[in-house]
Amino acid sequence: MRKPRFTSYILTPPSINGERCRWLLKYFGVENDLRQYTLTPWALVPALRYASKATGSRFVYIVDKQQGLVFRDPYLLLNYLNTQYDQQVKLSTFDDPKFEEIMSLLEEHVRNWAYANFPRHWKVFLSTMTHGVPFCQRIIFYALYPFLLLIFRFTYTLDKAKTSFSHLEKSMDIADSLLSDGRKFIDGVSFSYADIALCTNFSPLLLPEEYGETGALAKLNDLPDPLRSCIFSLRQRPIGHYVLNIYKNFRTKQ
Repeated sequence: MRKPRFTSYILTPPSINGERCRWLLKYFGVENDLRQYTLTPWALVPALRYASKATGSRFVYIVDKQQGLVFRDPYLLLNYLNTQYDQQVKLSTFDDPKFEEIMSLLEEHVRNWAYANFPRHWKVFLSTMTHGVPFCQRIIFYALYPFLLLIFRFTYTLDKAKTSFSHLEKSMDIADSLLSDGRKFIDGVSFSYADIALCTNFSPLLLPEEYGETGALAKLNDLPDPLRSCIFSLRQRPIGHYVLNIYKNFRTKQ
């Protein structure tokens, strides 16, 4: 069967959902044209253009414009790709109450924590938000940064981040208990979509170097001491070893 060609629109390089879809395309070996934007007027174009098919999405994936297929969610993209390949290539899922609890805690709180911490550090925020973005868009981002910083500081306060971090620690405790039997994969059997989902959601807390294949998150050594120490300690936990291991061995390989 002919492999589909995708045009991939991702609004910001560190987008968790964007990373999840990039990983899926890499895993299935799908040729795609990545169009990546930062927080500029360009970022609104794909979202507005395909709003009728992907309302509220932070990114859209379009396969063969003649077919008009748009995937507003990584899980929908997974379901489509699983129909295009034989059983040996398909990615299974993992239905488990503990896993679902981890995911719900992460999806609600990880962005609060990340957006409260990283934008306050110019070098860190600049490198993550403009990684792989055209120069003209980076210039606009530089100009908008002072206003973005104000928005982030009022929206994502350090107090809010502290509250979210307590929930994130709970998610890590649950994940550690799942991994306590020494399993390599979260379902205990084989690499699955659950590993991709879990690792991408934990990535802002652990900063794996392979994120985005060429990196689109902060580098640990660029962070101020308190934040670097926090992330380093999280990396020592079972869930930290698991995420960094999966990224190292599965993110950039088909």
